[in-house]
Amino acid sequence: MQNLTRKILLTVLLVIISVVIIVTMGLKGLWKKAGIPGLDTFFSDMLERNRVDNATGPFPETTLPSDIKKIVGTWSGNSDADGKEWQFIFKDNYAVRISNSTGYFHQGTAFIHWNLGLTDGNIRVPPGWSPLDVDITQSSEPSYSTKISLGAFAMRKDILKYCFSEPGKMVRPITDDSREGLKCFDLTKSVPGEDKQHVQQSPVQLTEKTLTTSAAPSQSSEPSSTSVSGIKVRVTDFHARILVQKNGTLLVHETIKINTDGGTFEQKTGPLISGIYRTIGGRIQGKHAYYQLMGIEIIEASLDGKPIPYVEKTLGRWFSKYVFIDPEKLILSPGVHEFTIDYKTDRHIQFMQDHDEFFWWIFGEGSHGWVTSIDTVAITVILPDGNHGIIANLDDHSWNKGIGKIPELLQHASESGNSNVLHYGMVLSEKKPYLSVVVSMPKGVVHGPDLDMRISFFLRDMKTYLPGLIGLTIFFVYYIIVWARVGRDPEKKALFPRYKPPADCSPAFARFLMTMGYDRTAFTSAILNLAAKGIIRILRHNSSYIVENRTDDLRRLSPEELVLHYAFFEGRRGETSASGRKELDAILIHRAYRKHRKYLKSAVGNQFFTRNTRYMVPGIIISIIVAAVNAEIVDIDGSYIKQLFALGLWTLFAGYITRFLSRKRAFELKKPSKAVYLLLLFPPALYSIAVVLSHSMDVFDIRQFMFLLPLFIMMTAHAVFFFLLRAPTIPGRKALDEIEGFKTYLSAVEGDKLDRMTPPEKTPAVFQSYLPYALALGVENRWSEGFTGEIDEAYTLPPLDLVLTSISR
Repeated sequence: MQNLTRKILLTVLLVIISVVIIVTMGLKGLWKKAGIPGLDTFFSDMLERNRVDNATGPFPETTLPSDIKKIVGTWSGNSDADGKEWQFIFKDNYAVRISNSTGYFHQGTAFIHWNLGLTDGNIRVPPGWSPLDVDITQSSEPSYSTKISLGAFAMRKDILKYCFSEPGKMVRPITDDSREGLKCFDLTKSVPGEDKQHVQQSPVQLTEKTLTTSAAPSQSSEPSSTSVSGIKVRVTDFHARILVQKNGTLLVHETIKINTDGGTFEQKTGPLISGIYRTIGGRIQGKHAYYQLMGIEIIEASLDGKPIPYVEKTLGRWFSKYVFIDPEKLILSPGVHEFTIDYKTDRHIQFMQDHDEFFWWIFGEGSHGWVTSIDTVAITVILPDGNHGIIANLDDHSWNKGIGKIPELLQHASESGNSNVLHYGMVLSEKKPYLSVVVSMPKGVVHGPDLDMRISFFLRDMKTYLPGLIGLTIFFVYYIIVWARVGRDPEKKALFPRYKPPADCSPAFARFLMTMGYDRTAFTSAILNLAAKGIIRILRHNSSYIVENRTDDLRRLSPEELVLHYAFFEGRRGETSASGRKELDAILIHRAYRKHRKYLKSAVGNQFFTRNTRYMVPGIIISIIVAAVNAEIVDIDGSYIKQLFALGLWTLFAGYITRFLSRKRAFELKKPSKAVYLLLLFPPALYSIAVVLSHSMDVFDIRQFMFLLPLFIMMTAHAVFFFLLRAPTIPGRKALDEIEGFKTYLSAVEGDKLDRMTPPEKTPAVFQSYLPYALALGVENRWSEGFTGEIDEAYTLPPLDLVLTSISR
């Protein structure tokens, strides 16, 4: 009872210590500072969720700075770090532009990020200052685009004090002095008329990529225009008219009006696409593990009311369709021109439980984006006659990546009414947001796809995975061909019982051929064979064993037996141990194990079997190529690969420690040293297991299924073919047939069967000399059963189970 109580108390103590260590590491973020994913993220997320749940209202990660109106205008000043002239433009629509006299600039939207740049969990800025961060959308430094610059400001009479961090560095100013990664300024307001002059010192360099989906919004308050090889082009109006049909197909008619000073527009493809073209997205993420491909059919294109030639090209892993207008050279006269494009697309309708809806990019960085120079934009959705719908949502994606909503747009959306014709149009402000629309419809307005259409859609989607499937096919075809040529074993001959082992075949040699590898059983059978021949004697000493030398004439030993004998009794300088007795401790066993394994490998060589591992190198190369192709298809990024690799390392680490503790029997706590193992290794093992569990849900997401499944199949195939490609040679097959015959005799224990085979007389000497072979061939139990009642005091070998346990430990 006392022992049980002691174990319970010790277990409780270990749990408390582990929890304290893990919580400390998580809350202090020690592992996060080391760049290792851990429970610190889990704890912070849990605390954030608890704070949000207990709040009286929503607690967003970002908010717009309410006091930016204090600093609206253009400010300038010199840097105390480099002496350069800087200019800062703040607008009441939260647009910010920062530039200097050398041409550097970045611009974006003002936000407050409540979860970035924290000190002891709180935002710290100089006393009386207000935080003001900038989400950068454009920059003269390409690496700064989409990054965040943390900052703060304060008004001191007519002086604006403003500090901001280098984009991407998550540090906040805590004083008004510049330091590494932070710049601070004392700014004065510029007089009206200076803004435009300064902005022109560092203009955004636009290329022929005029009408693209990835163009960023212009920050100029004047109607903007773009330049195509020196030709000024401005899109004055964009209107998308969408006709929803009963079968879910959408007929789209788009009108684009541009104003240009005239010129020649030449189409170019390659890394930089130029010309006048329209991009239509062709793939979206479906509900399941694969992407959905949209069917897009271009019907007609026209210029100023007259049909015009066009060329369709599908590019990129997103299968975007590029429609080039007059693909050779399009010559436009100065003035206003109107382009129209008619096309048909499907699979945009999402069928919900209580309603149906579809999502559409009006324009912007999505699949239907256009240039930044659009003055007005409008969308008209026409539902089938007799039905009605509503514009359920309009999202601003330009600054907050789909998070922000424009309240006035939602108000207009709610006023759209129950009509089959839904229309929304607006004159774009200087902010020029990227807009998307969600149209909600009652059930039954459109019909869902029937079985034939679902099968057709599925086969269409699977075409995208055709390169990966072809790669998998090549992978397995290669391995099957290689296995058929070099991995198939030579044909076996008829087996006959043998009452003696093959000549010059030791137990370890027999097992090495049978398994085509070396293990502890082969090593143990070699030791028992020395004991059975009387060369050594194995004695029990307390909880361990002692090996004793029983011969002085080493000339009668075989080379294999000499290797083990020298390993056991040879001193540091090569002389034989004077005592002739050695304890079978871990060091001695490890040394003898390595030498014996090395000898057997060199003795067998390629004479008896070959592993054919060189044939796996092309297979590994093919699998890497297939994995890379699949990663491109399912849009796997580098961070996911790193996360998957880190998860594998954490899993191996936790498994190794757990295996070590189990082999040491530390959980039984029979020795004080076992408690030390638990105290030192149990907390890291528990932490590693927790990390694996907390990150497995992210890594093994259903969206990554099409990447992980082929990867798992190929890794399993490598392991399987590693064994299948091993094959015996002709001499090896002959030796294996003889060994199989001897194994048949050792394993045939039924009395009548032994009588028919007329085996040698069952004596202790026969049992003892053949027992190492029975152990090596895995039939030691059946061999021992045949001698029940026949073993007397002449048997000198120790119990097998005790020897194997001692060797393993």
